[in-house]
Parts: sequence; structure tokens; C-alpha cells
Amino acid sequence: MLGSRGKSSPMRSLPELRATFAHPSTTRAVELSALVLVLLFGAALRLELLTERTLWHDEAFSLAVARKPAGYILRHLPAADPHPPGYYLLLRGVLLTFGDSLAVARGLSAVLGLLAVWLTWALGRRLFDAATGVAAAALVALHPFQIFASNEIRMYPLATCLALLSTWAAWRALKNGRLRDWAAYGVSLAAMAYVSYYTVVVALGQWAVLRRQGRGLAVALAVAALAYVPWLPNVPRESPGIVFVRERIGLRHALELFATQTYGGYLFGTTTYLSGGGLDPLQHSVLLVPFLLVMAVGLAATRNTKPQGHALVSGVWLSGMAVVVLASLAVGHLAAYPHHLVFLQPFAGLLIGAGIVRLKEAVERASKTLVIGAAGVVALSFLGPAVTNLQGNPEYQVFRYDRAAAYVRSLYRAGDALVFYQGGAQRVFREYFDRGGVQIGIDPEFTRWSREGMRPILQRAVEPLGEVRGRVWLVLVGPYPENSPLDLIEAIERFGFRRVTRQNFSGVEVVVLTRRAGR
Repeated sequence: MLGSRGKSSPMRSLPELRATFAHPSTTRAVELSALVLVLLFGAALRLELLTERTLWHDEAFSLAVARKPAGYILRHLPAADPHPPGYYLLLRGVLLTFGDSLAVARGLSAVLGLLAVWLTWALGRRLFDAATGVAAAALVALHPFQIFASNEIRMYPLATCLALLSTWAAWRALKNGRLRDWAAYGVSLAAMAYVSYYTVVVALGQWAVLRRQGRGLAVALAVAALAYVPWLPNVPRESPGIVFVRERIGLRHALELFATQTYGGYLFGTTTYLSGGGLDPLQHSVLLVPFLLVMAVGLAATRNTKPQGHALVSGVWLSGMAVVVLASLAVGHLAAYPHHLVFLQPFAGLLIGAGIVRLKEAVERASKTLVIGAAGVVALSFLGPAVTNLQGNPEYQVFRYDRAAAYVRSLYRAGDALVFYQGGAQRVFREYFDRGGVQIGIDPEFTRWSREGMRPILQRAVEPLGEVRGRVWLVLVGPYPENSPLDLIEAIERFGFRRVTRQNFSGVEVVVLTRRAGR
């Protein structure tokens, strides 16, 4: 009897032990502890780069717009930028409240980037489960493109937050069926459209899932339309023309879109946030395979257990990627660069996170902790080096306006002139160096996007240089029509100048021209 009781005691204690560790309060505490660690890690990565990165021309444009009065922004933005006014108005409010500085402007993006990590967890635990939410949040916190976007004065972190909130609103409306929930979803659609036109791909993915919710979806669309009507006449008609100055779509570009949604680039020569990579399609495919396999596990595991969450998350991500690829093929050029789609990455993270959590079901005898840990190590082996490259590898730092401005500042003399092509570079230089004098900004016109079309514009633009006695500092930053900088240099040389040096600061070229002897 004693022996029997001795043998049976461990068998009775095992369920008790499992119950102890499976207690809701214990599970919740572990989840929240993991989330806090993820948020702290994500904040550290984002704050480290807050003021270290050089400003670039799109950020300088954001600052220039946000420093204008709100009425001016609403009236003049459509003619100057292919983005709606929502982010610029928010940025203006932040600058007015907390001070006009680079740290404050980028701080807004850092806060929104960290909020996106939290929203990924919140959406994951509601649509799937707590473990998936934490895993996905960790992938977003560590994603190189998310970190870069969180240090950039642009609208993409805000678009990411709104895409997650909109999907949560869609799920809530689908689950509850209340008109007020559908109306809230409609407001979220309008909010996304006021921040980035690219977010239409999120709405298309949601509508593919909600298409049978006739009355509710009609209410949501009506609310969204009413909220967006005031801005609708201002949607820039010429925005699609910008696509035709981009690279022509190829297999490598399509693979880069998917790669930057998974391991984020900055790895083994893959594309980075602002520049393309050099890997061939086979190399990209090999790097993609582990992530696609884990994502496939997540898709299969959630299809039956969490059908609504599965449909919304997979619908948004797969539809969004498909729309961009098909649109690129239709026009022959990239409809969006990878960094334009950073707001889709949390949805890829949710699918990969679901796959990581469900791997235990495929490895029967392994512990859940071991399986999740092994999957985490695999993910970190990709994302860790990528984050390291993002933070410190000079090879991945592009548009070094800070170094270009320092070079000009060290040699600039009274009477010199500055010529910027594109003109957007002028805004950045003014943040680092602005000595006044003759400054000429020249922007290529999309309607004359050719060397021949730009030649007369360039010749007229540099006419004030005829009165310049000092040197000319020509700052070149693409994109611009092929070989048109040569025409610009020749136009400057007509006034008695000659080229002396040409320096390249990771995409920011500085050409120095001096007066010929006797001129």
C-alpha cells in the first residue's frame, strides 16, 4: 500500500503542478513582464538613434511644412506633396507644444513607433492569443525598418498605429455587429486616409473580409466618406506621375518587398530603408524561406482556431502586398518602395508570431519554452545583425547631409554660391549650414522628366550665377533625369566656371566650380 501510494503520488502532483503554472494570474504576470521587457528593449533601440542620424530631404520637407500655419498647409500641400495633411498637422501641434527641435520632431515618431509595438501586442492577444501578441510585438520592436521609421520625421509610424487600430475596429465591428462599432471603424478608415494614401491597401484587405457585412460595412463607408469629403477635392491628381521616375519592377524588387516585411533588410547586402540591395533573387529566396515557413505554420494554425483574426490579419497583409506588386507590374515601375509599406509589417509579425507559438504542435515532445526559444534564436540570428548594421555600419548610412554640409562649411567663403539639384537638398542644408548669399534650388519637373525637357529649365535657373565672383557649390541629390547633372554643370560653366572637385557623401554629391583665370 505504501509502495502503491508512493508511486501514484508523483502522478497526482503533475496535474497540480500544471495547474499552478497555468493559473490565470501567473500567466498574466508572465505576459505583462515579457511585454514590459519588449517595450523597454524597443524604446532603447529607438532612443539610441533619435538624434544621431543625419537629417535627409524628406524629413526636412516635413519640418518645412509643419512650420507653416495650419491654413497654409491645407491650401498649399496638394500642390507640393503626394501625401495628405494629417501627419503634418499633428507634427505642427507637437512642435508648437514641446518646441521646434530635431529631438522633438523625431520624438513624435519614436513615441508612435513604440505605440505600434504595444498595439501589435494588444491586437495579437485579442485576435489570436497572449503568446502570439508578445511574440509579434517583439518582432516589431526589433524590426530594422520599424526602428528607422521611429527615428524619421515622416508619417509612417502614425500610419502603422492607425492601420492596427483600424483592423482592431474592423474586428470589433465584425464580432459585435453594433452600428456604433461600424461607425468607429469608418472613422478609422478616414483617419488612415488623412495620413497616407498608401493605407488604401489596408482598407482593401479589410473589405475583402467584411464584404458580406452589407449594412454594417455600408455604415462604415458612409461615415468614412462624410469625414473625408472636405479633403477629397484636394487629393493631388499628379501623384501617380511620381511612380514613373522610380525603378522598373523586377523579380528582385518584388522579393525585396517581402524580405523587408520579414527580416527587414540591412542584412547580407539586402535592401535598406532608403537604398536598394545587391542580392540576386536566389539569395533573397533562401533568406526568405525560414520566415515564410514559420508564417505558413501561423496561417495554418489560426485558420480554424481563430477564423476572424486569421481572415483580417492575413487579408490585410496578403492583399496589401499583392496590390502593390500587381500595381507595380501594371505601370512597369515600383508603385511603392519597401519603406512606404512599413505599416504592413506588424501584420506579417502577427502571422510569424502565431507560427512561432504553434511550432510546439509540430514538435510533439519538445517543451513549449524550448520551441519558442529556438524559434526566437532563429529570428534573432537574422534581425540582430540587421539592427547592428542599421545602428553603426557606415555601408548602410545613406544621404549623409551632415558630412556634406560640414565639408562645405569648412571651405565656404563670402561671395560663394550654392546650387541645389534637387531643391529639397536646400531645406536640409539650412538645418546644418546657412550663410545666406546666392542660393538656387532646382526641382525636376515630372511633366518634363527627361534630359532634353530639363535642359532649358536648368539653363534659366543658373542665370543669377553670372554675378557671382566666388565659387559655386553644386549639391546633387537624386532622383533626377539621367545625365541631366552634366547639363547643369555645363550651364554653370558658361558663366566662366570650371569643375575642380567632386565628392560623394553616400548619395549627396558636392561639385565645386571656380572661376577660370582672367574671368
